[in-house]
Amino acid sequence: MMSRSISQLVILLTVFAIGCGSAERPTREDANRSERPVTPRTLPLAEVERTLQPSRYDEDPAETVKKQRTPSEPASSDVPDPSTRIEEEIRQGFRIQILSTSSINDANRERLAAAQKLPQDSVYIVFDPPVYKVRVGDFRTRLDANRMLPVCVSAGYEDAWVVSDRITLRKRVEIRQEEQRQ
Repeated sequence: MMSRSISQLVILLTVFAIGCGSAERPTREDANRSERPVTPRTLPLAEVERTLQPSRYDEDPAETVKKQRTPSEPASSDVPDPSTRIEEEIRQGFRIQILSTSSINDANRERLAAAQKLPQDSVYIVFDPPVYKVRVGDFRTRLDANRMLPVCVSAGYEDAWVVSDRITLRKRVEIRQEEQRQ
């Protein structure tokens, strides 16, 4: 019985040794010969720098800012003169949820569409693992959110509903003369 277990152990160790001995260690040449296609994201930095033509990206900075502005940012026209500023307060309130998805691309696409369909309200993406939720508005009370709900439904969001969320309240504040001098 003991000789049988020892012979099985010897066979097992032999198979293990042969299996480990035949494996080749990868070399740097193997790493450089990757099978994946070369895309702009996988190009070496030196190649990207060599082919970069900054003149193709010359654009008026004001135009760039307009393209990058999100609906939640206050537009420069929201602050008419230097004697006022916008203060933001975060508090508990309500929003209207129009979409819940596991894809960030779908959430971003819907946020942009909602910003066009509902320009009077801010549109947010909230990540609550594992889903992205697209929500509209900053409402202090559930009643205010319920009043806006039919507008969202008529804009094509039939499954929209009111949810409790932390909201951003923006208010215009006059700057006193002594604060302006500082």
